Amino acid sequence: MILMYVESGNTGEIKTPSGRVGGEHAHPRHYKHTGHYLEIDGEPHIVTHDVDEICKIPGYRLATAQEQSDYVASKNKKTSIKEGR
Repeated sequence: MILMYVESGNTGEIKTPSGRVGGEHAHPRHYKHTGHYLEIDGEPHIVTHDVDEICKIPGYRLATAQEQSDYVASKNKKTSIKEGR
């Protein structure tokens, strides 16, 4: 999984078309983001391709190490709250 940062912080979605990636057919992919983070997950060569393409969109970039840590801490906190109910 690759974590990307979305400048706008809005909820949205990135859709990629089907096509050839690394010489193989790739089905359309849909990546949803809530707030400032977008998780890119899947086959390594497709993830690399999609990250490269999404980085070309203004307002999207790779998350910094600190942003990744904050994201993981936030997810862990949400999991702990759900388990505590």
